[in-house]
Amino acid sequence: LIQCIKEYPKLKIILTSRTLYVNLEKISKRMKNDILTLHLTPFDLEQQIQWLERYKKYYPDTTLTEDILKQLHKSENQHILELIEQPILLHMITELNFSKEELLQSVNRSKIYNEMFNSIIRRKWEDGKEHENLKGIEPEDMRELLRTIAFEIYKSDYEYIHKSILEKLPAIKEFYKNLGIELDNNEKFEGILKGVLISFYFQEVKKEGDDDIEDSSNYAIEFLHKSLQEYLVAEKIFDELLRLIEKDRKKKYFIVDYKDVLKSIWELFSHQKISREIRNYLIEIIKNYDNEDEKKELAQRLASFLPELFEKDFLYTYNLNEDINPMQKSLDVFYGYWIVLSNLGLEKNYIDEEFKSKFARYLLLLRSNYQVIARGYAWTQSSLILSNQKLDTVWLSGIHIDDSNIHKINLESSVLSHASITNSNITNANLSYCRLNSAYMNVSDLSDTDLTSSYLTSADLENVNFTNAILNNANLTYTHLEGAIFKNTQLNNITIDKENAEFLRKQGVAFTEKKEDKDEEV
Repeated sequence: LIQCIKEYPKLKIILTSRTLYVNLEKISKRMKNDILTLHLTPFDLEQQIQWLERYKKYYPDTTLTEDILKQLHKSENQHILELIEQPILLHMITELNFSKEELLQSVNRSKIYNEMFNSIIRRKWEDGKEHENLKGIEPEDMRELLRTIAFEIYKSDYEYIHKSILEKLPAIKEFYKNLGIELDNNEKFEGILKGVLISFYFQEVKKEGDDDIEDSSNYAIEFLHKSLQEYLVAEKIFDELLRLIEKDRKKKYFIVDYKDVLKSIWELFSHQKISREIRNYLIEIIKNYDNEDEKKELAQRLASFLPELFEKDFLYTYNLNEDINPMQKSLDVFYGYWIVLSNLGLEKNYIDEEFKSKFARYLLLLRSNYQVIARGYAWTQSSLILSNQKLDTVWLSGIHIDDSNIHKINLESSVLSHASITNSNITNANLSYCRLNSAYMNVSDLSDTDLTSSYLTSADLENVNFTNAILNNANLTYTHLEGAIFKNTQLNNITIDKENAEFLRKQGVAFTEKKEDKDEEV
């Protein structure tokens, strides 16, 4: 490639195994049109098998086999496939010796990374003998240090962290205090830190040319694979929020003031919006957390602070001199908070009447076509959980909440015109008197849902499941009903056009027509 581009001095080539992480906005406008981005293809099945054959020559007892690899490619366990396509992650998974059943059925990525870091830390402290560079450090201290570094990288404008910034972190200061080393001893600092962090899949990197931070050593570190950092960031977020249920000896919560809560979540979520990857790891970590009582308690605590947080618009501070969009920050913090709360379980309504309308406005601002304020949220509101929440009589026209769980939601008399709620669980919900004209609800499950007197004109209802739903007095004119299921559905006194009436007849729905005008199309 170097030889080839000598003939094209303006051509810039980026080689990457990870898509979407090259920020073209940071590349000068002068170069922007002269960049060719090549994506290296991941390991396919044949390459994975070849790699495993070579690995087994040295480690014949590994539990991963060619047969397991082949079955993984036939299974629906896509998250495992994504991991083993990356050589470094394939190596990690092979080392962990998961059983065939675990890999094919139960293990998600967060469990794999959790076990991976546990395994590395156990090696350092096995048989009660910690590594010579870790004397005075406990295993949980090391895990917290890793989370802190990962989170600082997440907050930065780059994919690495400087030595000069590392030195200022309280966790690093505590780390070296326990080791009995002075931070101004650069040789010892870099030697020990590099040695320790390399064990945890960090690597040294030179800072980027446009990074003007003063750091004479030009030394920085990054994770060997970005997904490791993303997982630890999710761990950090959940671990910090668990502090909300910590109590003193008298069983009283340490944190009782909403201002302390706001300060904490501002630090967690205000630096940038949660990426899809961090969000998914966070959801998996919550799912893997096996103390159901603590999960319920944390959900109740998070919900209890919602009124004050909405009153303050989820804003803890605002510096007029910094380039910060307060609305963007507000959205980012709200979204992170709701992702955690909703995945802990929404067994009852947490949306009080006093902030119901504001909650609805947040959902609208997150919609994908609101590019000015909510840039980049085209995917973030997918998989939202709104089950059991009470959002009746609110304006949600144009909302995008595809692939979501809104089981038992109350949207009575709300406006959802032109909304997109496709491939979602809307079972047992109350959508009576809703305006759903021109809404996209295809491939959603609306079984047992009340749609009495709802207005569904021109809505896309293809492949929707209406089993046991109530559609009495609903307006179904010019809707798209191909593939829709009407089993035990109540359809008394509906308004419908001729084409859809014929469709219902073919589905076995028997009804009589009431016409006030013989020429009327409806």
